[in-house]
Amino acid sequence: MGMEQFDQKIRKDIKNWSYPIWFITKDNSIDCKCVDFTTKQAKCDCPKCFGLGKKVKLRRVNAAHQCIDVSIRGDGIGTGEKNVVSTYYTLQKVPATEGDYILDGETLDVVHHIYPMRSNHTEPVYYKYETAPKKNDVEITKRLLQDCIRKAGYEC
Repeated sequence: MGMEQFDQKIRKDIKNWSYPIWFITKDNSIDCKCVDFTTKQAKCDCPKCFGLGKKVKLRRVNAAHQCIDVSIRGDGIGTGEKNVVSTYYTLQKVPATEGDYILDGETLDVVHHIYPMRSNHTEPVYYKYETAPKKNDVEITKRLLQDCIRKAGYEC
C-alpha cells in the first residue's frame, strides 16, 4: 500500500468514527474580567471563561476518540489511582493549546499534547489531541459549559 492510500485510509477511518465534541479554546492574549488582580486566578464559576481566565471560544468539531486506561500505583496499602487518558483525532486543525478543554458528552478533559500527524507530506494528514480528565471543579465547569451550549441552541 502506497503512502497516499495509507493516508486516505486513515482519513476515512477518522471520518467514519467521528462524532461532534466541543473544544473550549482560550485566547491567551485576553484576560477574563474575573481574574483576581492579586492572585491572577480565575473564578471557577465564571460563565464567560469557565475558569480558564482568558477569553474563550467554543468550537463544535467532529472527532474520533480513543480511550486508554492508565493505572498508577504507589507504595503502601490503599495507594492507587486510576485515570483515563484519551486521544482525539480530527481531520481539521483546531487552534487548541495545552490547558484548553474538550467536552465530550459528560466527559470534560484537559488538552495536554497536540500533534499534527504527517506521513511523507508537508501538510498534516490528521491532528491528534492527547487529554486527561479535568481534576478540579469538574461539575461546576461542566454545568456552565452545558448551559452555554444549550443557550446557543445545541444539545450536549
